[in-house]
Amino acid sequence: MRLRPLLWVLVALTFLVTASSAYLLFLHKVENDYQDDLQHTLDATAQTLALDLAPIMALDTIPPEGVRGIETTVRAIERETGTRIRILRSGGILWMDSSGDPAYEDAETLRLRPEIVAAMQGRYGADTHFSDLNVAVPIVSNGRQLGIVYATHSTDQIARRVDRIRQPLRGAIVSLGVVVAILGLFLTLNVRTMLEEVRAASSRMVAGNLGERVQVRARTEVSDIASHFNRLAASLQQKISELEDERDKMKRFIQDITHELKTPLTGLSGSVHALQNGAQDDPSQRQLFVGNIGRDSERLAELVSRMLEIQKLEYDALKPVRFDIASLADKVAAGFEADAARRGISFEVEGGGVECVADPGKIERVLENLVENAVRHSPDGGVVRIESRRETGSVVVDVSDEGDGIEPTDQPKVFERFFRGPKTGTGKLGAAGLGLSIAREIVQRHHGEIGVESVPGQGARFYFRLPATS
Repeated sequence: MRLRPLLWVLVALTFLVTASSAYLLFLHKVENDYQDDLQHTLDATAQTLALDLAPIMALDTIPPEGVRGIETTVRAIERETGTRIRILRSGGILWMDSSGDPAYEDAETLRLRPEIVAAMQGRYGADTHFSDLNVAVPIVSNGRQLGIVYATHSTDQIARRVDRIRQPLRGAIVSLGVVVAILGLFLTLNVRTMLEEVRAASSRMVAGNLGERVQVRARTEVSDIASHFNRLAASLQQKISELEDERDKMKRFIQDITHELKTPLTGLSGSVHALQNGAQDDPSQRQLFVGNIGRDSERLAELVSRMLEIQKLEYDALKPVRFDIASLADKVAAGFEADAARRGISFEVEGGGVECVADPGKIERVLENLVENAVRHSPDGGVVRIESRRETGSVVVDVSDEGDGIEPTDQPKVFERFFRGPKTGTGKLGAAGLGLSIAREIVQRHHGEIGVESVPGQGARFYFRLPATS
């Protein structure tokens, strides 16, 4: 009888140590994956900036328009993504800082950082200082090093994400310990065989075989341990699968970001290059390219802002209240009247007293994106119609325009990220290709439905449906 307490202790220690090891290894892997994703993002940003800055930094004197364009770009990146951008001249001299006056930076300390030393030698450099991840990329033109792009981002958000994963897993480990302690009191003679099987399965799980399970031969107290182990293994496998899916989505999103950022940055570089090659001596040409720099800077700022909004949607909790969605539609239409009037576009808003329970701030964003899209695609002198109505158990809002319509092959794609169809009736391609994607995400989070109906040449009707109650 004196052997039973010893067996109980061995069972408890084996399970808890194995589960704790798997728990720590899993958290370490998740944290490394998030940090790798962040470093890839910083690398893509720094590499793109270095390529575009090379022809500018090669000049003996950079024109004021070029300096302002670079300042606008790096400050927009820090404001919208939290990534601090510093640009160093050859020799490690700090020239520009998106956070403020470069004179306040300790230049000597900066030059001694290992990632800066690596970049000064023409190599890629990356290192972590306290809670900041830093990436340094050399700026090179015709084999001559001109400076360094130094990108910095805090890793505090990674710590918060890992902490959100840690809490439920910690509860699972504690629950497992309680189960083991209770079941250990009723162990029978076959416990040693079962423990060996569980230990072997746990070792294979830690080695990466997440599909490993323990065979349950009969319904006994000891077999319950194996059943709980299998449920824990299944839960961990599902969680890891979800995190891998999220990581894959993040990687695709980063690739899209890199592609989309190249367009305005290339435009900025082209305009600055044209000014450097003599266009600044012609007043009309100078005005044209300076205007291009302004538009590309605004597009870059809008693109970064939209991408940040998509990321925030994942973590922002909904704050549902009861409100009149028809009144909200009036408010949104009034916000676009001034811009629409310049093209002779008018609004017709129908419906009233149509209430629903939702997050008014998020639904206002949906209406803004749909109305902005309708105005953009409307011909001069056209009419944009907004109708709110109640249907059985739900409210429906329609936003219609009199534009060129949408081809049937494009209609399933209009809510995809970065999708931009053919030119509108005004000759413009539209915005960043993210507004309708954001609208769909918000409506789906409200358990609603969003769609489009269109006949080419007869305009388009976008609609969304929300539950009338929470």
